[in-house]
Amino acid sequence: MLRQEGSLRSWSNGNLHAMLEPTSRGHRLRLQTLKGDARMLLGFSAGMLLAAGVVAIPLALSSHVTAPGTWLGPGFMALIGAASLARAAVTLPSWARTRSTQMERFAQAAARILEEANPPALPRPAQ
Repeated sequence: MLRQEGSLRSWSNGNLHAMLEPTSRGHRLRLQTLKGDARMLLGFSAGMLLAAGVVAIPLALSSHVTAPGTWLGPGFMALIGAASLARAAVTLPSWARTRSTQMERFAQAAARILEEANPPALPRPAQ
């Protein structure tokens, strides 16, 4: 989606956002993205850990704490929540490096395109 608000132009496609804004020396290109599944994974992790706590508190306060299998439910929920949180933490650095490299390449390509479209003025020969 392409938008223009005054002298600011912006483009977005899913989680990728590009903004072109004027500066005193020309224009500045800002690129921004976010990891689409990170919010979902963190929300799911928090929900599972919270649910495990909500189930574990009454169990801990009851007299049936020593019954076999009593802690399987909240333990399994906590394990799933912790595994989901670990997955988010493990995949984020690699994703960030990849996106950083992609953004840098995109910025270099944009700079080359602008240089080709607006070559520097040649100095005038001395008379």
